[in-house]
Amino acid sequence: MRKISFVLTVGVAVVGFAAVTAIPAHATEDTTEVVWLLPETVLELPVGNTPAIWPQTYLPDGVVPCGRFGQADVYPTTEVPALIADGVLVEGEDYAVVVSWRFIDGGVCEVFVPPVDEPTEPEVPVTPVVDAPKVTVLAETGTDAVPYLFGGLGLLLAGAGFMVFRHQGLVLR
Repeated sequence: MRKISFVLTVGVAVVGFAAVTAIPAHATEDTTEVVWLLPETVLELPVGNTPAIWPQTYLPDGVVPCGRFGQADVYPTTEVPALIADGVLVEGEDYAVVVSWRFIDGGVCEVFVPPVDEPTEPEVPVTPVVDAPKVTVLAETGTDAVPYLFGGLGLLLAGAGFMVFRHQGLVLR
């Protein structure tokens, strides 16, 4: 007998808990959530019913735009068409039928900043040289070139001396 009463007690508790969590307080299964946009003058999430949050504009898609605030109200479904008919909710218009309400933050708007290209050095085209002139080696240096080197140096000195003598007016006869 004890076992049966324990099972019944647990069963009733589970069913009661499920019933309480499935239906919000003061609501029935026949309710609808409607989202309203608060005026642009509301700059921060309200903490309660203040005159600043009126009038509210109906949001058919239920999405509060970024940078704005909204209010989600739960109404009996039969009351919704009359409330949204003109698209505006004024203070007190829904007090008699609202089941519950909460404020919604539309979040911060993301500002798109286009990427900035880093300045780059201009590309200078490199043109390969195809027809290079041919170089002819007139003489190779090394130990065999020493007599030619001294011979050239001697001629250079003799020419320089001749120029000095001629400039001085000295002529060899």
